[in-house]
Amino acid sequence: MYTNNRENQLFKGRIIGKDLLAKLLEMVSPEFKGLPKEEIYACMDLEDDGTTVAGTSIMSPFPFNGPILFDSAYRIRLPKTGEPGPIVGIVVQGRKTLDPRMKWKVMQYYSRLIVDQRKDYSTDEELFENLRKSILIWIRLSQKPDFRNCMYRSSWYKYDRDHPEKKEYCPDLSESFELNVGTYDEVPETPELGALSILFSSELDNAEKTKELREKYDIVVNGGILKEARAMIAVATEMNKIREERDEELARLYTDEILKKAEESDRSEEDILSELTVLPEHRNLIREHLKKCQNS
Repeated sequence: MYTNNRENQLFKGRIIGKDLLAKLLEMVSPEFKGLPKEEIYACMDLEDDGTTVAGTSIMSPFPFNGPILFDSAYRIRLPKTGEPGPIVGIVVQGRKTLDPRMKWKVMQYYSRLIVDQRKDYSTDEELFENLRKSILIWIRLSQKPDFRNCMYRSSWYKYDRDHPEKKEYCPDLSESFELNVGTYDEVPETPELGALSILFSSELDNAEKTKELREKYDIVVNGGILKEARAMIAVATEMNKIREERDEELARLYTDEILKKAEESDRSEEDILSELTVLPEHRNLIREHLKKCQNS
């Protein structure tokens, strides 16, 4: 499986200000649904600039499976009561949505938000009595058209083995949300996705982003947030180029293999291709290479 450590390292930064975090909380957490943003601000710890949300540790140093890094992590209080609310972890990456490891990585990350709470208590009993809900928000950049401007939600459910039609939704335990960001010229139905498409746009400069986020979504961002977003865009663009080069190389290797097998047997190239376990986009690319070879 192709990996690139530069992507994970460069994507670590605090890019979520109070306005955008308030929007995201309202979207993903029922406790904040429909609340004025001022009430949601009161549930956050803000730094001296009044805009940046003070986060908790972004590293989960689990001794058995190795450390993982969140881009941002926050401990949020509940509205009205001020009691401990959800722990929110945010990850921003530019990998393909079709990456077969994606669902396991999501489970690993939001499970760490639960497991890491153990260090705050002396016993398991204390942990279970005070366990906070964990919310993972996974923001995906540079997606293919079919996957842009959509959101996937993963939650816990309880099933009755003898009555499988009975399904109980358990949102108080843990949830994850995968937000696939589109491009600036697209107009998503979800305001949060629209705001993210502006923040991570490569077509707008910082002044234009600041103006559009304020006018369209009532979101104020500072220079630090814009700088981090710009760095992420650059890495996502680089990863797209790397993926394209990798896909071309894979297609060439498969094409050579198919042509060799076709020459050694009476089978057609399409018949051999149909037996290969490859992604649909790779299959189409291989067909293009085979066609070029036939025409050369």
